[in-house]
Amino acid sequence: ACTAAFSFPVFTFTQQFRDYWIAYDRLWLIAMIGVITVPAWIVLIVRCLPEISFGIQRMVRNRPRAALALLLSFRNMAQNRTRTGLIMLMFAAVSCLICFSAYFSSTMKQIMEDYRPKELIGGYDLVVRDGRPLITESILEQMKETDEYDELPPFQLTAVQQLLWKEVKKDWGTFEYKVNGIDEQFAETNQIPLYLRDVRFTNDRQTWRELVANKDAVILSADILQETEGLPYNVGDLYPVRVGNKTVSKTIIGIAHITGYHPQSYAIWLNRDALAALAKDERAIHSTVFIALPEETTADDIERIETLLTMQSIYPVTKIVESEYNYYLTMIYIMRLLQIFNMVALWIGLSGVMAVMYRLIHQRNRQIALLRAVSVHPRTILQSFLLEGFLTSSFGLSVGFGLGTYMANIVFGTLFAGDMRSPLIIPIGEITLFSFVAALCALAFSYLPARKALRVSPVEANRIIS
Repeated sequence: ACTAAFSFPVFTFTQQFRDYWIAYDRLWLIAMIGVITVPAWIVLIVRCLPEISFGIQRMVRNRPRAALALLLSFRNMAQNRTRTGLIMLMFAAVSCLICFSAYFSSTMKQIMEDYRPKELIGGYDLVVRDGRPLITESILEQMKETDEYDELPPFQLTAVQQLLWKEVKKDWGTFEYKVNGIDEQFAETNQIPLYLRDVRFTNDRQTWRELVANKDAVILSADILQETEGLPYNVGDLYPVRVGNKTVSKTIIGIAHITGYHPQSYAIWLNRDALAALAKDERAIHSTVFIALPEETTADDIERIETLLTMQSIYPVTKIVESEYNYYLTMIYIMRLLQIFNMVALWIGLSGVMAVMYRLIHQRNRQIALLRAVSVHPRTILQSFLLEGFLTSSFGLSVGFGLGTYMANIVFGTLFAGDMRSPLIIPIGEITLFSFVAALCALAFSYLPARKALRVSPVEANRIIS
């Protein structure tokens, strides 16, 4: 039991172990660790009840009534260790799951606070994908012909023409890398950072402007360099862009950061005319429309923009912030629902403790009678049964919340380390509140059956003994 209880904390002490063993494809291992570790701790506590009792009684040795109540409660718990251990295990398992759901919700909220969804598509707010080779100027001209355009705040729109470059298998499915043909509007408005650029340029904006002006230039995202089959490429090198049977070599003038999993944030950027030369025909070119909105834009303004685009058969419009946050919010709601189920299970467990205590008091009428006959104060007997129910549930809750907090911190801190810009924050307040309320409920549920012990009168006690 000691080996099983302490093996997980010992092994997870090193970062190398956590990085290798705690992964999405090994979640079954995490579940197995919980199935083994939690019962091991319960076994340890049940086996160490005499030592725990001795230690607690020493702290109250100057208060005879409290010491006697503790002695009686621990004696009753040790009489049937199997029953005591199973009740503790039930509380430990449920409270451990509550910790995981609370941790997951807290982690998702922290990721959302650190998250910048607009960075996934270069700093834009709205995105529309279309199967045609759209041109920025044509879209804006048609929008300006309507009366609603003048009522809109000044927004920035750009259409990027694209060709499929390569399909790559990822964990979540097939990922399509694109060759992006950009225009002046995209060069002036995008916020895609470059971590390497030609020494001729002092900032990223100049680099993007050069790409529009120079048909022989190219900008790559960092992940493209990972798909080059080990060939080293750097700024100033010629990079072969292959689309179908056509290959053209362009000079690398910048390398962008990996900013997200959207195709528009990856791959290759060329001059729009250079992209057209790569296409087999115009039908192979598709487009993505990006729109950057000012801060004062309202929901009504966005709806008007959607209407103007729909009039040109450009739809549906995706609100990137809302779209990205919906995923995390859905996950939070699911885990909150799981948390509610766990709380209901905990409540059922407390009811079970109360039912068990009623049964035990009924079975211990003779013991209660003997204690009353030797003049043990009824309040002391009440306290002993109260402490028995409270300690049984509290030991289980302590193991569950303690071990659950540690395991959840290790697991989520490792799995989501790449998605978080700041260290993982332990939801200590929420977990403390759960454990405190659960302990109070355990005390309240233990009190109801414990009161029954007070109803045995001394006369009845003598009759039972005789």
